[in-house]
Amino acid sequence: MNRPAGRMSLTLMLLLGASAAHATGTPAGTVIQSQATVTYVQDGNARTAVSNRLALPVHEVLDFTLAWADAADVAAYAGDLAVALTFRLQNTGNGRDTFHLTAISALAGDDFDPARAAIHFDSDGNGLFDPVRDDAYDAGVNDPELAADAELTVFLVGDVPVDATPGDRGRLKLAVGSAEGYGTPGTVVHGAGDDGTDAVIGPGGGFAEADGALQLVAAQVRLVKSATVASAVGTSLAPGEADTSSVVTYTIDVTVSGTGTARDVVVTDPIPPGTTYRPGTLLLNDTLLSDTLDADRGDVGGQAAGTITVALGDMTADTPVQRISFQVDLE
Repeated sequence: MNRPAGRMSLTLMLLLGASAAHATGTPAGTVIQSQATVTYVQDGNARTAVSNRLALPVHEVLDFTLAWADAADVAAYAGDLAVALTFRLQNTGNGRDTFHLTAISALAGDDFDPARAAIHFDSDGNGLFDPVRDDAYDAGVNDPELAADAELTVFLVGDVPVDATPGDRGRLKLAVGSAEGYGTPGTVVHGAGDDGTDAVIGPGGGFAEADGALQLVAAQVRLVKSATVASAVGTSLAPGEADTSSVVTYTIDVTVSGTGTARDVVVTDPIPPGTTYRPGTLLLNDTLLSDTLDADRGDVGGQAAGTITVALGDMTADTPVQRISFQVDLE
């Protein structure tokens, strides 16, 4: 992350407090023009004179903030892959800046080191990590560039060891440095600023670190939902497609991993818009359940309007897969 040594100057351009004042102020590259005027009377005549014109270029201040954004330790389970911590990076300088990012997983004071630590950007902007849609960071290839005051959500992800136990914590650290230069606050980096101006390293030194933690919980309930489509008119449909004569069979597989007991497990699934539930098709492990709210484990619309509800009770990792299925007609 270091810039070439030749770009750094140890000349202090201005005091630390003065550099902070420009951090969110006048954009870098702006030239502030000024000229004074004097008026006076000589021999009964009004006269005017002007001073020389001053041009003061505004240099770029390199400064930013980095913070772990999750409200608390992120829940994880033994063997989980790509569990994400969320960080916020904001450019608080007065010009565009490019950043170098590093993921660090070998940290003292925790119970395990998350494996395969990697960095992703929140490419779709929804604040939720998606390993497919959120671009992976590749140092030197897609280093993020932020305008003044712009911010970026960054995900730091890692795998949980299969032998981790409930209560264990694993920490991940994100280190960020300005690509324009970092070091002693007030140091000038010649020619590194916007529009060819010099850059000045801000109060943060052009470098920041933040870390967060994963914590293992005892049991995790997982749902996997699938759909099978059958056309009543025999239309040849590609996988995942349907027509208005189609009957869709939805299947939900429920499993538990980890240790301990998941108590009072209840699965709910709203009937999708554009479809109508086919009465008498609600099954649990191939056993028919009544549609009404009664003594069996499921109902359709009895506890929540337009919703399939199935109570599975207590489950552990030793509980067999619980399979719920039902059918809908396309409208």
